Amino acid sequence: MTYDALGAVFDCDGSTAKINQTLALPILQASLTQMGLMPKREFSSVEDFEAYFAKHDTLLVDFGILREEFPPQKTWFARFNIRLDLGFLGFSELYPCRQLYIPFKKPRKNDLSQEA
Repeated sequence: MTYDALGAVFDCDGSTAKINQTLALPILQASLTQMGLMPKREFSSVEDFEAYFAKHDTLLVDFGILREEFPPQKTWFARFNIRLDLGFLGFSELYPCRQLYIPFKKPRKNDLSQEA
């Protein structure tokens, strides 16, 4: 979400939304950390990753950051079911997983017209 869109949601301009986020984010992070609810930000190994998600069988994955954070050379998702959206069709070639769920797009009812 852009700061202009965030500003529209909170009835302010984009620069004010940015300032408010900058001021509030450290408070949110400190609160989540103190309550023991702050998500882990990085994993040093596949074992670390699997231990953190040991209670979960299925993960929702954002493929946009995936390659940066989880190098394909390791088997990060081998014991998990993974749910993705249509933009991530190459996932199975890079990352082995137990089960992969990708929705499918229904074919068009009519073929596109042929233009001369």
